[in-house]
Amino acid sequence: MIKAKSGSKWTANELDYFNIVVSNVDRFRNFFGIEPAELPETVRTFVNIDLKRCVRQLYAATRLNINAESSVNDFAVKVLELCEHDDGGRTVGTRPEIDLLMTGKIKYAKPDAYVHTDNDGIVLLVQEDKNWRTRSTKIRDVEAQVIAEAIAAYQYNRNKDMLAHRPEVLEQQFPCIVMFGAYPMFYLITVTNMLSQAVASGSKPSVPTEVKKFSIPPIEGIIGDTLYDREKRLRIMQAYIAFKRFL
Repeated sequence: MIKAKSGSKWTANELDYFNIVVSNVDRFRNFFGIEPAELPETVRTFVNIDLKRCVRQLYAATRLNINAESSVNDFAVKVLELCEHDDGGRTVGTRPEIDLLMTGKIKYAKPDAYVHTDNDGIVLLVQEDKNWRTRSTKIRDVEAQVIAEAIAAYQYNRNKDMLAHRPEVLEQQFPCIVMFGAYPMFYLITVTNMLSQAVASGSKPSVPTEVKKFSIPPIEGIIGDTLYDREKRLRIMQAYIAFKRFL
């Protein structure tokens, strides 16, 4: 039986054990279900003027290791709010500690940012790769961490529904983002009650869970420098705008 771990300790080993597979989706429409939309004027202005400045400030912080984690979190929150992920009664927050029931023990998961509603609970998660500059973390390990956070969010939302005497939700799709500095990768993680119970008991599920992944192809070299390219910035912001439809 697998050992209970906090979400930040999850690796590719947990993905393999719980039969979770991450699949790349190459085309924008196949992932988001729509074509890229024209950016609102406020977002276009941010892309043309403010975003490059924000990226420079963020990279300076990460290179010098001065409040680097806080800088990435602040950047993620700023972009989510700019793209109106916080409208319709939703709020954007940072660093919640969510209980994660794994192998009979209460651990925790701690995303870097999240979107929350009073009725629906946690609906979106953001996780930063803390070691993206040194590349000392394998990407599957970072993906495992955000998947653990989605499972914890499902358990949290389900407990919230039970306390409110609302109908049981047997599965929930979580839009999630992994940040490599300012560069995002987008994920759709569907957590079923079967997967949640498998994690809670430490048992292997017989049915695989497929996680969908989409990213704008980065520039060659340092992945975080992708946002210095204006065309890439536009396409990434179109992805942020489209991602809102999953909330």
